[in-house]
Amino acid sequence: MIATTIYMPRDLYAQVGKAARMQRQPKAQIIRDLVADGLTKQRRDPDVTRKFVEALKSMQFRGGVRDAAKHHDHYTWD
Repeated sequence: MIATTIYMPRDLYAQVGKAARMQRQPKAQIIRDLVADGLTKQRRDPDVTRKFVEALKSMQFRGGVRDAAKHHDHYTWD
């Protein structure tokens, strides 16, 4: 497997945690399953990608560090 980092709103993270507890699975497995399901749906409905991008735009993410991709280890482990 490949390790990756994703950012999500706190309420979404809480929902993932709740699903993980209810299903007695790690959060990472819940996220992998949801991503796989989403990609399967996307193959069935090509309009899903457009809807997803529109949803991301509507979230209007603000703030954060600008060099997170380059220095993610520093922010994660230091």
